[in-house]
Amino acid sequence: GVLLAENFALPPGVSGAVLHGIELISGGLLIAGLFTPLASGLLLALFTFTFFYFPASEPIDYLYFVGIAYVLFFFARGRYSLDWFLGKPMYSTNVERKRAFIMLRVMTGVALVVLALGKWLQPELHLALLDRFPAWNPYVLLQRLHLAPAREAYVFILGGIELLTAVFLTTGIFARYTALFLIPVFAASIFFIGPTELIGHLPIIGALFAVFVYGDLYEKTTQEQEAPS
Repeated sequence: GVLLAENFALPPGVSGAVLHGIELISGGLLIAGLFTPLASGLLLALFTFTFFYFPASEPIDYLYFVGIAYVLFFFARGRYSLDWFLGKPMYSTNVERKRAFIMLRVMTGVALVVLALGKWLQPELHLALLDRFPAWNPYVLLQRLHLAPAREAYVFILGGIELLTAVFLTTGIFARYTALFLIPVFAASIFFIGPTELIGHLPIIGALFAVFVYGDLYEKTTQEQEAPS
């Protein structure tokens, strides 16, 4: 009953069913690597649609979907996809793939900026999350290690760390190391909140994994290829 994220409740009736069907089709095609440009276009359309149904402050947390859609569109023909075996052409250029990768990195960084600022502007939301899981959460772990500051200070520090990593990703400074740091942080949510939270984090984990794999090497490689002889 939700679209892309659990806080985006689908509208009832036919329109909600249609959106859910498009989401299923897009996800299935992406898993198989079949008609990937079409599937990525559907993903981008679904994300754009959330701005019409919800306040802009909510979907802006998920800007990494834009980067994911761009990367999937311009890197459509993967070796381990059905598109590859069907002989789909690689119609994008090195410049377009470079821009798509930069879009992924920047949009992921901007999404983290929004999350960090949210912790500073509305710390009560994260404090409420801690209260939902009072027996086992990162703050409780710090308390057991006798390293926990006041709860408000903890949220402020957490927001500062998120903002710093967001700046690194957005600017491309230490992007690979930042992604390597953030991947286990997002994956660790399964130990505190449960497997459904990890499923919700899979898109951003995938985006961070791509940033880690390419780092700045892809940009440097394409620059060398584009340089005039």
